Amino acid sequence: VTAVYCESLLHLWTMKSFDPGRFAAVLAFALGFGGILGLMLSFIGGKKWGKWVSAGLMTLVTIVYIVEYFVNDAYMCYMPLATLLSGAQGVATDFSGIVVHLIAQNYWRILGFLLMPALYALLAAPVQTRWQTRGIVLACVAAAYGLSFGLVRGGTDAERMNDAYNFDSAVRCFGLN
Repeated sequence: VTAVYCESLLHLWTMKSFDPGRFAAVLAFALGFGGILGLMLSFIGGKKWGKWVSAGLMTLVTIVYIVEYFVNDAYMCYMPLATLLSGAQGVATDFSGIVVHLIAQNYWRILGFLLMPALYALLAAPVQTRWQTRGIVLACVAAAYGLSFGLVRGGTDAERMNDAYNFDSAVRCFGLN
């Protein structure tokens, strides 16, 4: 749910135009990604400390979306985290100089992004996940990725994925993950 929620916010808050087909592909990719994370976390979810590890991972994923939102807000394009962390072409330095202004102007968006991890930390209880449930989630993950690739199979989106790939275009068409 966190991946789909964050992807929806990122896409809706940064895109200039709305294309339902593209948005469906973005959400399907996010559903697959979130399902994989959920499957991994299902092995520790039944333990009390597992809830906090899950909340921490959800927060980490959310922070990646927040950073990409701010990078897009500042530079009008998405950049890979590796580029931001390496400081290529002064991006990290420039970004740190305006981060206070961006946070002050968009604090409500940060709170919006962090809503899911906060609700999970406050309301979730440790639950043991059954193998049957994991199997259903795995089937849903496969269906979500199958749907996503099916949605982008034709036209320019297929070229963006294979031949004309760049990070900014990929995030706009397929989502952050």
